[in-house]
This record gives sequence, structure tokens and C-alpha cells, in this order.
Amino acid sequence: MYDIQPLIERVRSYAKRAGIEEKTASYRVFVDVDRLGSLLDDKTCTVRTAKTAWATRDSLEAKLEHAA
Repeated sequence: MYDIQPLIERVRSYAKRAGIEEKTASYRVFVDVDRLGSLLDDKTCTVRTAKTAWATRDSLEAKLEHAA
């Protein structure tokens, strides 16, 4: 099973650093406003979705750091 908790924490951290709502961060990372909430409610996602989300989140973090 894939450990999704670190991804959840990083998406929430990204939302806080970017000054956006978690639903907005969820949409930007997962292209789904409800995915982060579902994961927080102990739902799962596929490994492929998680890997794509990690890459997207990393890209968003890099843009955020570059803009600062």
C-alpha cells in the first residue's frame, strides 16, 4: 500500500505557503477540489494518481519559491 500521508501534509503545507484554500490546492495538485478532503477522510487513490500529484506539487512549489 502507498503511504499517502506525506503527500497530504505537503499539499496542505503548499496551500498555507501559497495563501490559498486547501480546496484550491487540491484542484491544482489533483485536478479535483475534493480529492484532498477524501484523502483526509481516509479514502485512497491510485499509485499513479499519487505519483502525478507529487510531481505536480513539486512543480507548484518550485514556482512558488521562484516567485518569492
